Amino acid sequence: MSSSDRAPRLPRVFRERRGLLLAIVVLVIAVVAGASLTSAKDHAVRDSVAPVEWRGALDGAAPGSEMRIRLQRDGTAEVIDAPRGDVTRQDRDEARQNRNGRRHLCFAPAGTGVYTGPATWEVVGEWGIRVQFDDSSLILRAGKGGSVLRDPDWNSPRMPECGENGKSWRFTRVD
Repeated sequence: MSSSDRAPRLPRVFRERRGLLLAIVVLVIAVVAGASLTSAKDHAVRDSVAPVEWRGALDGAAPGSEMRIRLQRDGTAEVIDAPRGDVTRQDRDEARQNRNGRRHLCFAPAGTGVYTGPATWEVVGEWGIRVQFDDSSLILRAGKGGSVLRDPDWNSPRMPECGENGKSWRFTRVD
């Protein structure tokens, strides 16, 4: 086969740009598909959890010092006597106490009273729910259900407080 019988080749600049364009298109499709899957998964978790109401108390707290959290499917919530504070990651010393050594999300109380009123909530991964109000946010972690594959159990979530004392808010479902 002679060189004149071959199909004409595009100049190198066009070949490289076409490859770059193809890579960009594939990347955009992957990002959109990933966002759609994440959003669908969050909605599935949201629909399987809400509507629900939990009553919770801090380990070792005096009787009567409890909070309530009520979640709706539309992402709205109502909290009663919720402590003010914020969600943060455990420090390295706290993480050493975890079986896997990871720095999990925890609640850092602000110590400035409690809040009662409207809030919003969102799914955080497969095992967490973040409830936000005013300038505060809470993190609820699902219990572990099932015997082999360990599915999230939202009947009795907990909210770990930051600090080496290892205290947690433990919730029960109110029917």
